[in-house]
Amino acid sequence: MFPVPTARLVVLAAGLAFVVLVVPLAAPWGFVAACGAVVVAAAVDVALGVDPGVIGVQRELTSTLTLGGDGEVRWRVTNPTARRVHIAVADELAPSLGAGERRFAIELPPGATRTERTGLRPSRRGRFEPTDLVVRVEGPLRLIARQRSRRQRSELRVLPPFRSRKQVELRIERAQLLEIGLRTARGSGGGTEFDTLRDYTVDDDVRRIDWAATARTSRTIVRTYRAERNQQVLVLLETAASWPAVSPARRASNGRWTR
Repeated sequence: MFPVPTARLVVLAAGLAFVVLVVPLAAPWGFVAACGAVVVAAAVDVALGVDPGVIGVQRELTSTLTLGGDGEVRWRVTNPTARRVHIAVADELAPSLGAGERRFAIELPPGATRTERTGLRPSRRGRFEPTDLVVRVEGPLRLIARQRSRRQRSELRVLPPFRSRKQVELRIERAQLLEIGLRTARGSGGGTEFDTLRDYTVDDDVRRIDWAATARTSRTIVRTYRAERNQQVLVLLETAASWPAVSPARRASNGRWTR
């Protein structure tokens, strides 16, 4: 952890230097007083600043992406202190990951948590393991910031593009529709409904040889059958009063007549 000057410190030093040049003060005591004021203000800011080590930063990274696909990385920042702090975070993300932003600055009230996110669009496939996160916290005067690097290993695999993904998804959706019976499709296999004729192979059952077609073509021809799907089953329940005359009723154990 080491202190880092901010833009406010530079502005303060430039302002005091201008005052020393304009206001007629005894030199060189005016310059010494201005430098001393800047040093004291910076020291106070460092002493009262929040340690970056207590700020919680968690990286959440998509585990797998395809080349040219879209992903996301999220940073979850938590301020467990009782003071409002200004936090800047820089992440170690490879340029080929195509991150929209890899650093950000936020202001968090006491005990608050905030999530920052940015998109990923990798341009090179491979395995990426971003590790280092740099956290910078400015002091209450925002003249000096305290910075600390922490190790947080993540893993992202960028795979080659799957060109036929849409075709596979379409086949899966079609199979799901068949499962619930919304659509019908021809499927060869064991069944009783005739489908087509084709040449015999060594794996075919000899009982399925069509001898008439074999005699006409001088080749061994077998029949293929289509598996039945979406068969309608009707259940009929007779409740008429005359039904016992057709099918005699039976006496139950309690003495009552039942159908």
